[in-house]
Amino acid sequence: VQRRLDQFSGAEAEPIEPLRPQVACRAHLNFAEPLIDALAIGDVLDHLLVKVACGLEAEGKGARALTLNACRTDGTVVGLEVRLSRPSRSVSHIRRLFADRLEQIDPGYGIDALILSVDAAQELSYAAETLERSLDRQAEGVAILVDRLMNRLGPERIWRAAPVESHIPERAERFVPAAAAVAAEAASPRRAAPRPFRLLEEPEEITATAEVPDRPPRQFVWRRVNRRVARIAPEWWRLGEAAIERDYYAVEDSEGRRYWLFRAGHYRADGKAMPRWFMHGLFA
Repeated sequence: VQRRLDQFSGAEAEPIEPLRPQVACRAHLNFAEPLIDALAIGDVLDHLLVKVACGLEAEGKGARALTLNACRTDGTVVGLEVRLSRPSRSVSHIRRLFADRLEQIDPGYGIDALILSVDAAQELSYAAETLERSLDRQAEGVAILVDRLMNRLGPERIWRAAPVESHIPERAERFVPAAAAVAAEAASPRRAAPRPFRLLEEPEEITATAEVPDRPPRQFVWRRVNRRVARIAPEWWRLGEAAIERDYYAVEDSEGRRYWLFRAGHYRADGKAMPRWFMHGLFA
């Protein structure tokens, strides 16, 4: 009890061990003499990246966020963070992301140590690793470009489309930050039916004629041209989604052109409601 009272009053020291956030992997290097050459930071970073990449490979993971901390002789710490849109342990790719911003680290009176931490990591499949190596050979790969833009402009300013589980094309995707796109894609199931190569920005209403109500169309007029249907692929649809009812048809006209049509609504026996036909996409 007396010891706790002394600690409370300050008569006895009470060292506190801070709780530090868990990191997936960390590598550091201490210097016998303070590092004052800013250009040498890049050389040390290469060494740390190799160590971190080995640790990630042993765990079968790739980095999604890394932080390079420079501990200066005056007791201050300068941090530099990079984020990736996909998991990676490619030394060359991550090195390029840091290289664009290394000049932001001011050595001041010298740097005593450099610490490289992997703040977030994700499982890296064999297919993703193969793609990563392929992108290393193509410096202008889309994923590499996204990472560089994201770290230059900020992760909150770079967005990409991610699929959503919906059979209504207008609702089948949403925009998410580039860094979160991988998780969004992984959570979305694959669609069972193919979609057209070209999807119209807005469905265009057409005039369609069917032999029997609520059956597939036999001919339709789109953009003032009459097109006779020669072949119809099996239809697919999903009812009850936000009160939107559509029957989609992949049709081919007599000249071999293929279209994606849908009928909104159904015929009613009392004649008070008539369905409307729309053109929604074109197959290649």
